[in-house]
Amino acid sequence: MCKDRIELSIPTKKEYVKIARLTASSAASSLGFDIEELEDIKVAVGEAINIAFKFDDKEFNEINMIFELFENTFSVNVIYPGCMEKEIEDKSENDLSFLILKSLMDEVKVFCEENSTKLVMLKRLDV
Repeated sequence: MCKDRIELSIPTKKEYVKIARLTASSAASSLGFDIEELEDIKVAVGEAINIAFKFDDKEFNEINMIFELFENTFSVNVIYPGCMEKEIEDKSENDLSFLILKSLMDEVKVFCEENSTKLVMLKRLDV
């Protein structure tokens, strides 16, 4: 069961990525992640947003994020307008951003839902 949920929308401008990274690490810190894990989460959030910038030809002007805190898990949902699941999956095998996400987070999924693409990342707290 979700303890807390934080929703954030930022313009698709690189100068706002820092806000998303700091929001994610601040929220995750309340679960008890250590400094190294918080840094992993911050880097992963930045890379997930960078993936959106690679598809800026879709002409969207904001990126929506949902951070959810569960008992031992932090969930990050990065939501892009339009269904880009196929384009993202095609690039994910050799894309440096995806390799980084998969190495830093415990689980990474991409899927389409309600005419948007969701990139979902989970980081579990070692208890």
